[in-house]
Amino acid sequence: MAACVDRLGLDDPACDADRPTMRTDELVFGGNVTLADFEDVFCDAARCPTARDNVLLYRDAHHISATASRLMAPHLEKALRATLAEDRHDGR
Repeated sequence: MAACVDRLGLDDPACDADRPTMRTDELVFGGNVTLADFEDVFCDAARCPTARDNVLLYRDAHHISATASRLMAPHLEKALRATLAEDRHDGR
């Protein structure tokens, strides 16, 4: 994604990615695993834009940028708090 932005610029939708089609609730994990889905933080219903407000959101096709991680921090905190509260309720 970053190479695309270097070639075409931050605002070119050709650098955006399609929203993944496999949802986290379709994944199967053994043991005590809680998944947190943050696609809604970065993606709309169909696309995951490479940049927002002139800020690059992805370092490459598999990693968000440092700036994007700071944007995600409050969402991560909320998910962690909810999971910890649920674990305490379940006696884990």
